[in-house]
Amino acid sequence: MDGRRLESWLPLGRIKAMYDLNITLYDKPKLGGAQFKAYNENHFVKESLQLIAVALALNEQKAAEEVQEKALAVVDDPRLRDAIPVPTTKDAH
Repeated sequence: MDGRRLESWLPLGRIKAMYDLNITLYDKPKLGGAQFKAYNENHFVKESLQLIAVALALNEQKAAEEVQEKALAVVDDPRLRDAIPVPTTKDAH
């Protein structure tokens, strides 16, 4: 699946844009701080996990892996690393 088609139904670009916008608020005394940073990163991860789940539900393994890779490049979170089940030998048969 090419990136344009992927973006048309998995809006990771929009989620990343909101994440980037929120980063600019980290240094604002009334809005920013560690708590806001944690919120922003958690929100990005949760939204990315939803996209991965949708791709997997549609049997779009490559799309799910692409979302996972791009999301991990933004936030290295164990929930993202574990989002796509690793097939076991039993699953392969």
